[in-house]
Amino acid sequence: MLFGEKVRQARIEKNITQAELAERVNVTRQTVSLIESGNFNPSLKLCIDISLALKKTLDELFWIGNVVSKLSNYKYIFITDIGSTTTKGVLLYKEKDKFNILSEANKPTTVEKPLEDVKIGILEVAKELEIKTGVKILTPKGKIKLPYLTTSSAGGGLQILVFGITASDTGKAAELTVYGAGGVILKTFTVDDKIPVINKMKMIRDLHPDMILMAGGMDGGNISSLVRISEMLSLSKPSPKFREGEKIPLVYAGNKDARKFIKGVLESNFEIHIEDNIRPTQSELITEPVKKKILEIFMENVMERAPGYSEVKKWVVSDIIPTPSGVENLLKHYGERLKKNIIMVDIGGATTDIFSYINSEYSRTVAANIGMSFSISEILAKAGIEKILSHLPGSFNENDVRNYISNKMINPTYIPIHRSEILIEHAAAIEGISIAWIQHQEMNYKVSRIGFLDRIKKNDTDHFQKIFYIENEDQSFQLSDFDIFICSGGVLSNSGTKEDVLKMVIEGFKPSGIVKILLDKSFKSPHLGVLSTLDSDIAIDIFERECLEEIGYVIVPIGKISKGKKVLSVKHNGSDLSVNLKGGEITYLKNGGDMTITSSKKIHLKKNIDEIQLNTELPVLIDCRGRGDYFTGTSIAQFDIPEFNWKDVEFKTEVFRKTGVMKEGTYTFKRELPYEGKIFVNNDDIVEPDSVIGENTFTPPRIFLIDINQLVGYDKKLTDEQIKKGLLVKIDDVVHIGDKVFKEKNGIMGTIYHRSSIRGKVIQIETNGMIVLREIQDYSDKPVVINIAKRINVKPKYIKSYLRFKKGDFIERGVFLASLPRERLFIKSPSTGIISEVDTKKGSVTIHYNVNPIPLISFLKGRIIDIRDNISVNISAKGTLLFGVIGFGGENFGEIIHVKDKDKITSKLSGKVVVSFNQIDNKFLEDAKKSKIAGIIAPSINNLHWVNFYNEEIGVALTGDEKIPFTLILTEGFGNIEMNEKYIELFKKMKGNTASLSGRTQIRAGVTRPLILINIY
Repeated sequence: MLFGEKVRQARIEKNITQAELAERVNVTRQTVSLIESGNFNPSLKLCIDISLALKKTLDELFWIGNVVSKLSNYKYIFITDIGSTTTKGVLLYKEKDKFNILSEANKPTTVEKPLEDVKIGILEVAKELEIKTGVKILTPKGKIKLPYLTTSSAGGGLQILVFGITASDTGKAAELTVYGAGGVILKTFTVDDKIPVINKMKMIRDLHPDMILMAGGMDGGNISSLVRISEMLSLSKPSPKFREGEKIPLVYAGNKDARKFIKGVLESNFEIHIEDNIRPTQSELITEPVKKKILEIFMENVMERAPGYSEVKKWVVSDIIPTPSGVENLLKHYGERLKKNIIMVDIGGATTDIFSYINSEYSRTVAANIGMSFSISEILAKAGIEKILSHLPGSFNENDVRNYISNKMINPTYIPIHRSEILIEHAAAIEGISIAWIQHQEMNYKVSRIGFLDRIKKNDTDHFQKIFYIENEDQSFQLSDFDIFICSGGVLSNSGTKEDVLKMVIEGFKPSGIVKILLDKSFKSPHLGVLSTLDSDIAIDIFERECLEEIGYVIVPIGKISKGKKVLSVKHNGSDLSVNLKGGEITYLKNGGDMTITSSKKIHLKKNIDEIQLNTELPVLIDCRGRGDYFTGTSIAQFDIPEFNWKDVEFKTEVFRKTGVMKEGTYTFKRELPYEGKIFVNNDDIVEPDSVIGENTFTPPRIFLIDINQLVGYDKKLTDEQIKKGLLVKIDDVVHIGDKVFKEKNGIMGTIYHRSSIRGKVIQIETNGMIVLREIQDYSDKPVVINIAKRINVKPKYIKSYLRFKKGDFIERGVFLASLPRERLFIKSPSTGIISEVDTKKGSVTIHYNVNPIPLISFLKGRIIDIRDNISVNISAKGTLLFGVIGFGGENFGEIIHVKDKDKITSKLSGKVVVSFNQIDNKFLEDAKKSKIAGIIAPSINNLHWVNFYNEEIGVALTGDEKIPFTLILTEGFGNIEMNEKYIELFKKMKGNTASLSGRTQIRAGVTRPLILINIY
């Protein structure tokens, strides 16, 4: 039996995880401390229980120790980090009682079709390591035979849909909670976001989240908005990105009074987790319980849903942990050993993780949409092109930089080859680090400017820096208190020179004081972090000896820096050479030296330190540009320092794809209504692209609440048993306005009956007296006219005085529309709809349910092969299927027409799918918009032209919902790129055929690329 399988079996027998063990050990320690304190007088039974618990914990500790001892008996250990874009492997070997890194290998993470299985990437890494080292990692059957550990962030991070009530309050609070837990926000929906409900439901269906977070409402407040969100979710029924059909975890952290309602309405379609309200009062924000729950769900459910992940769990000798948790483990151990304040950055493909260890307090944040491949366009969107260009040589133009960044996003596994590409990635990395570092400060620390009293109370505080508080005012620090910056991630580890690393760290973090920069040169922090769960000493020993590379020192004077005024002097010991530096200047000592650095009056090198002796062979960069309000300089790239200024670099790139994917065959497409409606076709029907195959005739059915406690009066405080006995309705009953729903026993008045003021079908009854009804949509599609004047015998011109509603109001069937109380005349509405007309000449009121139906279009020609639940159909279609690299806009179809550069786009092409074999521009798009073209297929466009047309940066590549009148699909990318020959040949051959286009693109795990289906009749 393989080692990993033995350990897995032992875990099953013990029924224990690492987290459970750690918790039990902690409880045991607390119990022992309590006993030793003498303040503990347990019963005999409790003593026995504690004794058994101690024995069980010690037994499990012995088992873990046995695993570690087995590891030490092995000569090799295989460890991987399954990243969002790259699976990075390392092979450790033991020599003279010490483990060393024998070799390492990287392969693309396999989560995109057709290689949708993370095991493939792991095994490819193992095979390469076997070739490099000659060590057999795999059995002849392709299984791992060595002790194996791994971390994982496969899937591009934890992708979450966020729901709140208001964008400015609960939506924002929920977003902060997700970012604090390391999640990627796919989309935030709020009641006030002005997105039509139908559009929301389509988006929810298309996004395929890992998890949903719902928040909103302070405790004790109104729950009507939460009802609206719940009804929309219950009807949408989204599916996860992997393992379609499984329930998506939903964390509810809103008004506690709505918990039972949320659970009752949504638990049939979602895996519900109830947590404390993140905004219980206007002044409170409580996020930690929800963050912990999100991480727990991620580890136990979501990570396991990555393709192939469940089988990888059987291979490992210790629990798989998220990549950031691996880094967190290692940094904690390392900080405790050095007794230093440390910042660590890991900038990956999808996220940038910041870890800080300050005054023995540990913090971590994940900038979830800030990364160097999947998320590099988001850096451009957030930072702006001007900031990125400021870090680049003047020879680089905006078009080239924009196009490279966009192409890297749609080709996330591309490794830069040319120096020009590397410099652009460095510029993006600087701004990515800056965004992530600011986010880390905002989410973990409270910030204060220093006032006069603070200066008196805090003698060790520099007057020109902000004070950061950790939890309370007793734990405070300033940015110059950090001693060490550790950097990791591909863009830093593979940067090429020490100067590259220094530039990215200095410009990204803007450190203060005296800081030493270290590089995790091959980014083994996650690997050694998971190893530290079994043996922290071995992990830290390897980390210090083999992974960390000393890059250099950065010295940044603190104080009121003025441009052109002396800041400090550098005297080289053993010589008369001395250099003065002024505000706004930088000097770089590539080979370090033996020096004395002395600051000017009212300037410090670190808190209250005015002079230091430094003797080092490492590079030393002295930065006198100032910080914060006193920043006086420009980017390091603009200084005349050869190591940082690459003036003569010419732009070159090979990032774009050169071939397309094209397959001919029979395909099945699922066509789905936003929610249950009517399907008009039958199995084996042949449909055309413009066939209407179904529709939602009405708006989504609303949910109503009857609160029994409100009907009888909250002061009566009914028990659950009283509510149960008094209920007069049950699930599936149809309740009309005026129907009896509850009877109350009253000693004086006898039995009191309480009636419903709304109409609907009962879908849920809670024990606390909340009756949930769903709207009955038995609406007439024709106007209904009621002659009010005649019914109550008044003159037509006076009817408004007797109406209870006005024109434009929505009215339910059975509601009193008009009344003449003294004559006991009451007119009920015979229909549900909107009062479309009040005619004071005829004395009539017209009620009309005139909501336009939402049609479901076939979109392609084919045969109906499956119909499900009045909500979806499957269509079998023959044709050639092609994929672009990125698309914009929704779905469209039309006849294929070729255009050349000189061809003018006119209204004659209305409804057509226009194909250009060459680059297009924003004028082309504007003409297409005016000419009502259905779709555009082109090889490329400049990113700037798209942004000028759409007036919005691309950001994270989750596209397809753009409000444009056509579908745009790019087959190659951004820039001036011609269409690949295979596609040109096909489009020439298929001229005149119908093409169906979908612009939906999702560059994440479970990647969705825009598609083109050319029907073959």
